[in-house]
Amino acid sequence: MGKNFKSSKVAIAKLVSVLLVLQMVFFALTAGATAVQPLVSVTLSPASVNLFLNGVNTKQPTVVFSPTTNTYTGLTWSSSIPGIINLGATGLITGAAVGTTQVKATSTNNASIFGSVTVHVYNALTGFNYNPAKTTIKVNVTSSTYKPILAPLNASVTSIIYSSSDTSVATVDAAGVIHTLKGGTTTIKALVTYPTATGTATKTASLALTVPVPTTSVTLNTGLPVSVNLIPITSGFKIYPVTKFTVGSGQTNSSGAAVTPTDKTVSWSTGNNSIAAVNATTGAITPVAIGVTTLTAKSNYDSTKSSTVTLYVYSNLTSLTLNQPKLTIKQGVTVATGFTTSPTNAATVNTATYSIDTVGVVTVSVGGAVYAVKPGKATITVKLLAGNIKQSKTIAVTVPTPPNGITFAPASVTLAATSLHVDKTINLKATVSALATYGGIPTDKTYRFSSSNYAVASVNGATGVVTGINPGTATITVTATDRTAGTFTNTLVITVIP
Repeated sequence: MGKNFKSSKVAIAKLVSVLLVLQMVFFALTAGATAVQPLVSVTLSPASVNLFLNGVNTKQPTVVFSPTTNTYTGLTWSSSIPGIINLGATGLITGAAVGTTQVKATSTNNASIFGSVTVHVYNALTGFNYNPAKTTIKVNVTSSTYKPILAPLNASVTSIIYSSSDTSVATVDAAGVIHTLKGGTTTIKALVTYPTATGTATKTASLALTVPVPTTSVTLNTGLPVSVNLIPITSGFKIYPVTKFTVGSGQTNSSGAAVTPTDKTVSWSTGNNSIAAVNATTGAITPVAIGVTTLTAKSNYDSTKSSTVTLYVYSNLTSLTLNQPKLTIKQGVTVATGFTTSPTNAATVNTATYSIDTVGVVTVSVGGAVYAVKPGKATITVKLLAGNIKQSKTIAVTVPTPPNGITFAPASVTLAATSLHVDKTINLKATVSALATYGGIPTDKTYRFSSSNYAVASVNGATGVVTGINPGTATITVTATDRTAGTFTNTLVITVIP
């Protein structure tokens, strides 16, 4: 027993000695060598890269291992979105299409350790401007026609911000759509922000905008209507220039004064070229034939704004003859007047004008109808204008004073019977009176007699001579001829005795 225990102790001592020798050999073999450390992280620099298909288009990211003493440097490169870049085996990035992707460098020793870089691929902006750089847009127009042009057209931009130097003339919205408000000038600016290799930059494009002061009205200052004579000459027809016209804008300045439209021109036309032609630019009229048509001036700025007047073409007026140069009209009666011209077609010139020298006696319509208002006299002047030739005539009008009563003279008569058949007569008279307002004397003082019984006493209706026929009584009636104000009569009883 004691012998065996002693043998075991010797064996253990030998084993320990062997282990010590092996350790000394290991330290001898590794003396001077660096200790191996595990890989902790992979970092790619820069963290974000901008590449341009039409510019700098490649980038080799810098790889940093931690710790730096790590010996596990194997990496696998990948892109999160295929097709945006081409990726080399060593991590060289080349842009292939516009877009954004994540590039990863993953340790081949430990897939959970990787570094990444964000890659943006753009089309570089090389130019930015309005073409044309200035333009004109009418007022109250919304236009998306005018936008700044990118070069290239598919250039990558971050944003475009629009502004107007005078928003009372025109505004521009976030999409670059222009809204014109009133006549004037303004500058539309577009500020673009775009990516560069190191970040972002800006460019500005400007559009000089003119908004014409609008034409809102056209007025012909010719009087109404326009009249021209048809005058044959050897070279054709005489040309008549049109009287001036005016245009309005409906716009005022800060002082309240009217602003003149930018485009003050008009285009001329007639309703019937076979009657009269007109120069579209100058407005000069060429009469062609007798007749009536229209003359129109239309704004060249806004064709919906125009002015039209009647245009008469006529021949020379050589004479004017009144149908009734003297006229007697009873109170309350209307009489039409008329006239003739030489040549007869000169009447197509225009409507005659009528004027009265004495107000209140008569009235006259635009067509020449005369109405008798009260007794008196008046002179009506008729005027007719044909080009430069004017004719005028007068009508002498009398409105008679009407009667308002009639009396006999004498008041009673007695005839002897023996004289009934022997030329026994009496001549009756009457007096017609008028209102004192008109002087008491009517214009028409005539009257007529009649008998109620011609077998007793006959009467001459015109002279008033009464002749006794047979004994008895008869009533003689006298009636005023003028019945304008009513029927005025008086009676007288005649007695015929034997």
